[in-house]
Amino acid sequence: MRKHSKISLIRILNPVFFLLFVVGLASGCYENIEGCLDLDATNFDVTSDKACADCCTYPTLRINILHRIKDASRDTFFNFALNTKISLNGSDSFQVSSVRYYLSDIQLIKEDGTLVGVEDTLRVKQFNNNGDSTFVTIANNFALVNRQTPNTLSIGTLRAKGKYVGLQFNVGIYEAANKAAPSSFPRTHPLAYGDSTMYFSRDSGYVFYRIQLFKDTLTAAPFLLENGTNTQLRQIIVNYPFELKTGFNTVVTLRVDYRKWFEQIIFSTDSASDMVTKVTKGLVESFEIANVSYSLR
Repeated sequence: MRKHSKISLIRILNPVFFLLFVVGLASGCYENIEGCLDLDATNFDVTSDKACADCCTYPTLRINILHRIKDASRDTFFNFALNTKISLNGSDSFQVSSVRYYLSDIQLIKEDGTLVGVEDTLRVKQFNNNGDSTFVTIANNFALVNRQTPNTLSIGTLRAKGKYVGLQFNVGIYEAANKAAPSSFPRTHPLAYGDSTMYFSRDSGYVFYRIQLFKDTLTAAPFLLENGTNTQLRQIIVNYPFELKTGFNTVVTLRVDYRKWFEQIIFSTDSASDMVTKVTKGLVESFEIANVSYSLR
């Protein structure tokens, strides 16, 4: 009877020991999953249980440009196409063959009026008035808008949170950056010397905008409209309430109404200098935020 009880006990305990053995073996072979555990990152991985050393990707601020012309009579926006005849006042017509311009010092406006920009900075060589140069650190928040290239522009890393009421930026390059040497920027940077037509000289700095247009037809001589120097810098403030989402890229869609740029020009009599004055005045009211969206890529 005692022998039978001992055998029964072994039969009962064997599965228990086997189960403990399997669990121990499994736990001994398990490796922690390494990944991004920062909630602010776009690649935050809830399944990870070990933080990676340097794998997190942080959100960026992006500007998407909608190039448009408003039909005032129908209150409708149309695509602003290059090399297409445009008539804004019923008589003069013109065609635009190229439009390029710089945006700088791009910042979000909080409800209390404070400004929040991207985290990125650059150390660049800056020309001094005495002819020497020195290295300075500037905020890296520039964009070169070109009607002929894709419209979405990446500005920089943005991990700010909270509610915002709009966007503030310059058309042109603010003074500290306008004195910088193009050769000191990374090769793919908007302010690098890749496009020499967007740079005047060491003394005058960058071309803030460059427009080539033709009166009536492409057979006429073109007008080249160029604007620059610190006195021509124009600050733009666009109101639009939105809230940043943690861990997402922010895409601000800016609609530009080029009617504002050209509607005051009298092509039959205005000189190129007259046109530059009118474009510089009109562009200040041409920007509005059409949408703010969010993405993980």
